[in-house]
Amino acid sequence: MIRMLLPLPLMLVGSCAFDSLPKDPVLVETVQTNAIGWDGQIVIVDGWLGKCQGYECQIFKDQASAMASLDAYSNENGLPIGASDKFDQQAEKLQFSRVLLNARINKLCVVEDCKDRADVLQPISIMKWTARSASSKKVDQ
Repeated sequence: MIRMLLPLPLMLVGSCAFDSLPKDPVLVETVQTNAIGWDGQIVIVDGWLGKCQGYECQIFKDQASAMASLDAYSNENGLPIGASDKFDQQAEKLQFSRVLLNARINKLCVVEDCKDRADVLQPISIMKWTARSASSKKVDQ
């Protein structure tokens, strides 16, 4: 009987706060909460890009956290963005600014401790945030 009860808490941990994937841009905190349930799905993340080069690239909930990513000893909690040459070229000029990141969610580095440049968010495209871009961006699924 005890054996049957153990999986229930594990199922609750992986459950989503949303019934379905939102089509509008979502905040970094929302992705952090739902990453396991949204595995493999494409989302548009509204956040602040930190330092993005080499083994480091994350999107943060606010500008202060993005700026703190310059400090090698910072413990800010951003979402790691995977590497691609094309993406890195686009992201270079957007570092430390508010962006809309179109990406596929990969839960592997949420449930395991990945090293180097983890790819919780596998980048598809990135653009500078504006009020107009935020209101017009929708996920095409």
